Amino acid sequence: MPPQFHFSRFLGLCAASVAIAIWAIPASAAPVPSVVLRAAAANARALQGTLVHDRHITISVAAGPMHYSEQNDARLLMADGLYEQLRYTHVVENGKTLGPTAIEKRDEQINSELARGSGNFKQPFDTRFLQDYSYQTDAKCVCLPNAVAVRFHSLVRDDAHGDGTMQIDRASGRVLGVTYTPDVLPAHASSCTTTEAFAEVLPGVWTIVRIERSYHGHVAFFGGGGDVVETLDHFKAVRSARAGLTYLNDIAQSSGER
Repeated sequence: MPPQFHFSRFLGLCAASVAIAIWAIPASAAPVPSVVLRAAAANARALQGTLVHDRHITISVAAGPMHYSEQNDARLLMADGLYEQLRYTHVVENGKTLGPTAIEKRDEQINSELARGSGNFKQPFDTRFLQDYSYQTDAKCVCLPNAVAVRFHSLVRDDAHGDGTMQIDRASGRVLGVTYTPDVLPAHASSCTTTEAFAEVLPGVWTIVRIERSYHGHVAFFGGGGDVVETLDHFKAVRSARAGLTYLNDIAQSSGER
């Protein structure tokens, strides 16, 4: 999934924007159900290669007298299903448009995280992370047509994993939707629900197109919360990561914000 939004940074009350991860050695995972193996294989086929796409985020945070809003647009580079680079093209904080210097600082921060291997949620249907989870099919689920629900529980408890449910199409093996709670919440947040929706974005390319996050928490005596909506569109296949990076840089320079 796209690099993750950090709730605490937008409250502006913490020195660090990323919650400290609590690492654990994974327990021995039970055999992965066949429906999950099929979904993982379908996902690997669909996301093989390099893609670039746009991302649009709307953020609204409130806690007592404190309010924050943001709208931002970015172009992202994905290689074999993992994000490697991001370029912001437009950012508005509380009605104020950020200039080139502020946007470049944002680029540096998020790309540093991606280079360290953080920022990507370890999806329970990704072949690289199947052993990080345990799975159980949910026979009582009120599912989408022709879908089966699978509950997943992370064996590695950190901010890159979570617990939740995914719905998988029985015929194609495509993941239709995922809802989860991250293992580690940002500072000031006591709960979070993330929902991911999927669609075909290019012929044979099935991936996330919308993410909704809802946070609740407290700051001092004030209850509060935040909502984040991400939409992903304008997908384009490129021949290599280098070509994709050139494309990202060209888009950023032509946006008028650099």
